[in-house]
Amino acid sequence: MWNKVYELNSKTKIIHNKNDSIVMNTLRGQWFKYPKKLINLVIKEMEKEKKIQDIVDSIENDLERKYIYNLLITMKKLNMIVEREHTKKDNKLTKVTLCLTNRCNLKCIHCSQEAGTRISNEEMSFNQVCNIIDILENLSVKTIVLTGGEIFVRDDIYDILQYLHKKFSGKVSIMTNGTLINNKDTVKIIKKICTQVDISLDGHNKESVKKIRGEGVYDKVLYGIKLLKEEKVEKITLSAVEAKGIDVSAFYDLCNKLEVKPIVRKLDPLGRAIENFDKLDIEKEYMNDETQDELDEIRRNINAKSFCTAGEDKIYISENGDVYPCPILKSEEYKIGNILSSAFMDYFNEKSKEILSKLALCIVDEVDECSQCDYRYFCTGGCPSADQRLFGKEIYRKQHCTFNKRLYEKVIWK
Repeated sequence: MWNKVYELNSKTKIIHNKNDSIVMNTLRGQWFKYPKKLINLVIKEMEKEKKIQDIVDSIENDLERKYIYNLLITMKKLNMIVEREHTKKDNKLTKVTLCLTNRCNLKCIHCSQEAGTRISNEEMSFNQVCNIIDILENLSVKTIVLTGGEIFVRDDIYDILQYLHKKFSGKVSIMTNGTLINNKDTVKIIKKICTQVDISLDGHNKESVKKIRGEGVYDKVLYGIKLLKEEKVEKITLSAVEAKGIDVSAFYDLCNKLEVKPIVRKLDPLGRAIENFDKLDIEKEYMNDETQDELDEIRRNINAKSFCTAGEDKIYISENGDVYPCPILKSEEYKIGNILSSAFMDYFNEKSKEILSKLALCIVDEVDECSQCDYRYFCTGGCPSADQRLFGKEIYRKQHCTFNKRLYEKVIWK
């Protein structure tokens, strides 16, 4: 490190106030506060293409030299600085989310994919799914995540799982609403083939789940988890969206009781969530003053994540074989191609780079009302597509700002 020339990572962002600066890795979300004078000094010296050791040696004041040394070590550790002229290799896929169907036995009011009971004419056949599995195995993909809709509405789901077990050498995870995991035979197949089961619940009790997912869902999901636990399926996650009527603290307690890993998601204004946004959005609530302990907890957990690696090392394949960076970017604008096309891999890297260039700008730098805000990178959620919808529509943006800014004013620069 010391005898090399470094520069800021493209995902490193810096904001300043009078005396301090906050340095952020907006891909990973890590951040720290440091004296503005020292941050500016390091940036200025790096722009001169000086080696790291030369930057440290040029500091005459012993105390400042120590601070600069620690600063550079931290920035390197958090990948906020990278070697100059560092060349990035072509994208190598490690994780693929494979949508098997847009059909679902539920009709959740916040579903971003608008999944339902209608059978799509574009749904891939068993042979086409097997073909994709073969392609992904040849590409040395490490993880396949099966999703929908609801994967267990497919009559051939067990054949697909068996084919995965036979032909795919990586890990297999499934995303499900859990209501159709209702017998021991299903659970035994899951245990044999899947390394992780991700279940969506969206509530902390019967009533809260009913409002979003429907009557009887809560009991069916808990029964499915019971069967999985009895068969000693180890990796189970349970997720909930932050929405009105859902007590997040009680949801964590429920997950602890069930011995599953909790995941709490932000509400994304997409699909059916658009028409139901006012019914679901939590940011109109909870405007009371927080205690100091609560503020300390917020500060410990806050991050500055504005980007992800969708389209770089992971992709989403829709139910007809079309490829996108992720399911939220499922639109013609972000379509990479169709994996069933014989020419797909020939242009995958170039097409994905073209699409990634569209996602390279942070939306809060582009919106006039946000671009000069000292808290803007803390408002993003780590998903460029979701952030574009959130900050691109004034009603969502203002609501988001009203809720978050008052908190950030209390914790960010303190």
